[in-house]
Amino acid sequence: MKIVDKYLHLLGQALGAAAPGKLTALETAKGAKPESVAALLAAYPECPKALAALLQRLDGSAPQSGPANAALYALGSDIQDYPYYLLSAAQMLQSSANTASVADIYGAYVESIDLDDAIDVDLPMGKWLRFAEGADGASQLFVDFDPLPGGVQGQIVRGLQNPDSYAVIADSFEEYLECLIDDRFDFLNAYNK
Repeated sequence: MKIVDKYLHLLGQALGAAAPGKLTALETAKGAKPESVAALLAAYPECPKALAALLQRLDGSAPQSGPANAALYALGSDIQDYPYYLLSAAQMLQSSANTASVADIYGAYVESIDLDDAIDVDLPMGKWLRFAEGADGASQLFVDFDPLPGGVQGQIVRGLQNPDSYAVIADSFEEYLECLIDDRFDFLNAYNK
């Protein structure tokens, strides 16, 4: 898929400049096994093609992704200089069992968090495809297939703790990758802090 090829090529260039020691981790990364991607697609039939293509090239970049891939900041968000790890296909699939909703998690305090109007806080979070986790564990990225009116099926949601918020940061996974390219992979600045 062209957007994934472009993203990984430019990520490699940016890594070479920001954290040359991590470039090898990207260059030697293993992709998900076909059966792992198939299982994810069975659980999330609307999974963006670009996300499935990315997993075929990089099956997770988090420290706990397994021995196949070294830890690597592979993604960012609308929060400048804040890196995320791509979850493996297996880790994404594990999240599908989450039956708690945002409303369940926050209870009576749900009204006090910053919520995008396009996000259904009553939807079990396992219906969202969780694909990334912030480097410090305080943020997660999701593909939302069931937005409220005004939202777009497949929108990208960023959940954040302290301050607690859930925001739509892109209308699609492809748009999300383009935003990271346009922002010149600013999340890689975390390697130099």
